Amino acid sequence: MTIHLGTILPFSPLVFQFVPKVRQKFLLFHRINGYTIIFLTLVSNAGAIMIARRAFGGTLATQAGVGVLVIASTVSIALAYYNIKRLQIDQHRAWMLRAAFYLGTIITLRIIMIIAAQITGKIGGYFTVMECEKLQYIYNETSTINAPPTEDYNDDSIIERPKENSNLLQHVGN
Repeated sequence: MTIHLGTILPFSPLVFQFVPKVRQKFLLFHRINGYTIIFLTLVSNAGAIMIARRAFGGTLATQAGVGVLVIASTVSIALAYYNIKRLQIDQHRAWMLRAAFYLGTIITLRIIMIIAAQITGKIGGYFTVMECEKLQYIYNETSTINAPPTEDYNDDSIIERPKENSNLLQHVGN
């Protein structure tokens, strides 16, 4: 997660690439920023693939969504690079705009997810099946954040460790 955030957060000021005055007056700056965008996007996409199995529960839908965005943004960046090397400026601009939109969808998705969480909370909750290891991770993270520090903190006292290869339903039934 650190790789992903560490490469995307510096990406923010690079939006000045789309300002025509900056692009025309400072061509070298524009070119260096372009190579920086390519590098940061590729590293960020690698980080996104690494955390896809854990992000938001790591469901198949989450992994598929991350995969589609990684492929779309990587292909867009590659085609933008190809077109600028061929001096096809309009095509380069179009592919860079597409890449920017693909990369910006995650921000919109976060806003939608916050609203959806509020709505499902008001309706009466949302239930899903999770593996015991994921539940333990979630429980340990939230209890660590909310609990005051104690000297005799024992991880085993928070949650019973599940038996190997047990799923949530078997563990709850015991």
